[in-house]
Amino acid sequence: MRIRVRMMSTIFLAVGCVWAQTPTEPPAVLRITREVVKPGKVAAHDKTESLFVRAATHAKYPSHYLAMNCVAGPNEVWFFEANDSFAAMEKADQVLDTEPFKAEWQQASTADGDLLSGVSNVIAVYRKDLSYRAEQGMAALPKARYFSIEQTRVRPNSEKRLAETIKGLLTAYEAAGFEQPIFVYQVRAGAPEGTYLVLEPMASLSEWDKWPAVMKSIHEKMGDAAFEQMGKNLSEIVQGSGRLLFAVSPRMSYVSKEFASGDPGFWVPKPVPAPKKAAAK
Repeated sequence: MRIRVRMMSTIFLAVGCVWAQTPTEPPAVLRITREVVKPGKVAAHDKTESLFVRAATHAKYPSHYLAMNCVAGPNEVWFFEANDSFAAMEKADQVLDTEPFKAEWQQASTADGDLLSGVSNVIAVYRKDLSYRAEQGMAALPKARYFSIEQTRVRPNSEKRLAETIKGLLTAYEAAGFEQPIFVYQVRAGAPEGTYLVLEPMASLSEWDKWPAVMKSIHEKMGDAAFEQMGKNLSEIVQGSGRLLFAVSPRMSYVSKEFASGDPGFWVPKPVPAPKKAAAK
């Protein structure tokens, strides 16, 4: 199947089908597809993706997905397919093998492939213990316009130390009144061992303007010694990281009516009326 594919300080400073409705928990399993779009083919790619959405809608494909364009980083589009479990993911694959869905999907894949220079897939599982205000983030998800996504790889045998360090950081976040929800996923397949994805949904980029004041408040709540120790711990745990910024694309996303009702003007925009003809003299 064509799968739809900031961290804490260095890592943390840095979604049945979740996009179908608005549950309190992020999806347990994400299938993520990263498509590298050829130069000059962005507009054409946007159009071909609507073929996948149409096919999925006709077949009532059980796993919905969000599509995002990378606006700070490589020329890529990421698709996040939400699943309640690995069993649910397997069930979705079985639907793909039924006709006429299979034929429609293959036709769309052929048209789409000519516009891409590369595709990669990742499967990741939700880490509730490393996430922050996930319920708040899920409730506001239909109004998200941007996602900050950090990919971080930790050193071997560092998972326990990572969890302990992040636990202290989350406590400081709460004390400082930090409001940005953070979803953390650990990659199960498709990337090197120890890879984590940190997703931060935002209704506006203005959230980043608040960051200096937020960091100052967190530093004050933790105190100099604890703040410096946290930075030291993270520098020893993290092997490498990088952050990308994405804009949510409603046209390329496959979400349900329930999810779209959270912001129908964005997810189901009204068609632009045709210009009126001049009255005959």
